[in-house]
Amino acid sequence: MAPSDDDARLLEEGHKALLMLEAEFSKKATFPTDNYTIKVKALARFPNFLTAYPFAVIINATLLKLADWFCTSNNVVRMHIYKVLHALSPEQLKKAMSHDQVAKRLLPVCASNDPIARGLTLRTLGTLASIVSNDLDVQYAIISILRKTTDRFELEAVVWAADEVCGQAPDFLAPILDEISTKLRNTMETTNQENIDNLTLQQRSRLINILRHMHANPATAQKAKMVCIELLEYQHTSETITIAVLQILSIYASTAVLDHDEFVGFFKRWKNSSNDWTLTLLKTL
Repeated sequence: MAPSDDDARLLEEGHKALLMLEAEFSKKATFPTDNYTIKVKALARFPNFLTAYPFAVIINATLLKLADWFCTSNNVVRMHIYKVLHALSPEQLKKAMSHDQVAKRLLPVCASNDPIARGLTLRTLGTLASIVSNDLDVQYAIISILRKTTDRFELEAVVWAADEVCGQAPDFLAPILDEISTKLRNTMETTNQENIDNLTLQQRSRLINILRHMHANPATAQKAKMVCIELLEYQHTSETITIAVLQILSIYASTAVLDHDEFVGFFKRWKNSSNDWTLTLLKTL
């Protein structure tokens, strides 16, 4: 269906406005220290720009342009680009067409020797999970960084990105489960509960929370269930981790991965009637 005259005119205006934003972003300041201010001000105009010109071709071109800028900018500008992308609605992201090109332009930063840059890239990939989650290079980057990183910021980012991608790409569940299992099993090799693989209790809880996606695949779900049971049976498992694991098992019980009676048996074994969390957990049944 051909666009109406009004739409055609608005689309042309959108292309011109994008060129103006590009020129504003690329403008050189009199003083080098002002360059970042110019770029940030230009980026701040993008949400209104995309609302005014909600055409697929405009959104697609904008995503490609932002991905290019992300790759060549410093971390301050990358953070503002991430904020622009994070503010995009699901409806706007659905209009994007060049999914592979967006991922291809972001991924080089994952090879940076700067963990902050890698962490910002992971956050950006996570917020774009609905359009890049099936990209094998994106999946590989997440697994590789989860396996190697010891940086706190990067670790939080990769766990969050893994969770977002798992929610969108069923094929990612099996390979990421192996890495999550390794990380969690490492917690059972020492009683040091605050610094295992540089993981805090909160970060380990977030890793466990990713297992909620595993019920979609029976074989993967069974492996994830065994990891959960191992964590429950480990004598040094903290209450925080126990709660997180039981919450995942409650999801499995509701989806037939785990027999309901089996879950109740786990709950009775590890519950403590003096703790308020027991009531919260029971509400999930």
